[in-house]
Amino acid sequence: MKSLGVFLLIIALIFAALASFGVYEYLSRETENKMVEPIIEKEFYVAVDNIPENTMITEKMIKTVKVPENFDLSIYETKKEDIVNKFAYSNIISGEGFAKKRLISKDDTKLILKLNKGERAVSISTSQYRAVADLIKPGDMIDMYVFLPEKVVNGVMVRENIAKLLLQKLKVLAIKQEMSRNYINEEKIMDTYAVTLAVNTEDVEKLFLGESIGVLKLALRPIDDNELIKTNGEVWRELLVDRDIEKEWLKIYENEHQESVSIEIGGEQAYRKYIVKYTDTLRSIALDFYEDEEKYTLIKEANGIGKSNLIVTGEILIIPIIED
Repeated sequence: MKSLGVFLLIIALIFAALASFGVYEYLSRETENKMVEPIIEKEFYVAVDNIPENTMITEKMIKTVKVPENFDLSIYETKKEDIVNKFAYSNIISGEGFAKKRLISKDDTKLILKLNKGERAVSISTSQYRAVADLIKPGDMIDMYVFLPEKVVNGVMVRENIAKLLLQKLKVLAIKQEMSRNYINEEKIMDTYAVTLAVNTEDVEKLFLGESIGVLKLALRPIDDNELIKTNGEVWRELLVDRDIEKEWLKIYENEHQESVSIEIGGEQAYRKYIVKYTDTLRSIALDFYEDEEKYTLIKEANGIGKSNLIVTGEILIIPIIED
């Protein structure tokens, strides 16, 4: 009986050991299952602060953060060189990634990026006739001329017909909403269309005024011509500059007044003739002849000029000769 009791005790101890081992294995497996698997990460570029639309992105504006390896980056730029020096097409908020569709380069077709500092994009309405037979294309440089027609106020001419070089070296940004050089559809040329130009800020008002009161015409510049010229404008009388205009106008004047402009009146005071040039005024003429612009009244009275003091380019005036 004693041996049987010992045998049963040994069996009990074996089963207890097996049970303990089983419990240990179970708890070990549960513990392993509950352990968090290590996360594999990768770097991702985001904005340090808010980046407004049309802002050029610099290295100081971006930083790297860690994201899980399975995070989908297919819509984002992941290389620094593909982000820096690009422009934000729309606002990018702090911590946001740089989506490919929201970054544009200087060479992209967004018009605002083709403007330099101090320039404005201005569109004018033109025609095939006024734009070098439709041969002007985006990227070309042009000069702009304006024709101002004669203006009469209350029966008095205050401005005669004049053509003037208005603006120079304007870059053509777009034609008919196209900004590439291969836009022209030869089968369908519009009678009138818009030409968009890069204009210096201080010249925009001049362009608007010229377009509203006159007729604009574009002239294509050579690719290697950077020279700027200054003109005083051209009036119709100056088109006859190679003719003896002084004699012709003197003859007309004498026929109208039945007297010479170089006569003496009363045998005392002599006169000489003077043909008015563009930009002349009575005061400037008096300054040239008398070295005193206040003596313009002598010229005014001698020529019967009214209160407006209006003189016209090409007009012949008689200038009283006064003793010193």
